[in-house]
Amino acid sequence: MKLLRNHHCTAMAMMLVLITHTAGAENATENLDPRIRSLLQQEMRAIEGAMQSVLSAIVRGQHDVVEERGQAIHDSFILAQSLSEEDRRTLRAALPGGFVELDKAFHGLAAELSESGTQEDSAAQLDVFQQMTESCLQCHQTYAPDRFKGLSAR
Repeated sequence: MKLLRNHHCTAMAMMLVLITHTAGAENATENLDPRIRSLLQQEMRAIEGAMQSVLSAIVRGQHDVVEERGQAIHDSFILAQSLSEEDRRTLRAALPGGFVELDKAFHGLAAELSESGTQEDSAAQLDVFQQMTESCLQCHQTYAPDRFKGLSAR
């Protein structure tokens, strides 16, 4: 139980950083069509909201919510529904390769999170949630340092 509390405190501290900043990798997306950039920013906000609900679900033992929200993050809320194939090609061509790799890894972690919900494994949920949060931090530091000035010194 002490391990769960320690993970919870770490996750809460990381989540506070996310809550106080609305995500949007502006540096990485500054050359995108404004419509696609807006969709990407909507996606980031949707992920932020899902991450908040996941944290709440983890600490409440709501494994079904963790499973569902993890799967929703994995499946990409806005972009998967809103982009044409042409938009996808434009987006892939415009984003740095490292950004794309971080994004793929993040969505892979979301699938792991969903599975940990299915397995009703709170410790795994906390571990994966922390990895996802660290991935967000890494991306913001690398690809949006002007937007997230408080993270640049990390």
